[in-house]
Amino acid sequence: MDRYMDRANCVVWNLPCIGQHDVDVEDDCSIYNAFCFTLEYPYQDVPFVTLDVEGSYKQVAINLSAVNYVSVPTQRYNDGCAEADEEDDR
Repeated sequence: MDRYMDRANCVVWNLPCIGQHDVDVEDDCSIYNAFCFTLEYPYQDVPFVTLDVEGSYKQVAINLSAVNYVSVPTQRYNDGCAEADEEDDR
């Protein structure tokens, strides 16, 4: 059960020779900011995405050209999009 909850809440990626990694990102807006250009503008070349893991104290950089796949929790991405829109309205 924990494995499924991790997949529902964590960003997961797979490196070909190393295997699967996951990270729990605290802020939904961080997920949106990291992946909005790769998902909304798929023809734009974005080599890396950076995720804030523990606030702004720790970050994880994912090289998109080196991974097999990246899995992003849709509900957290959408919540981050809504938060970003609210911040833009202020």
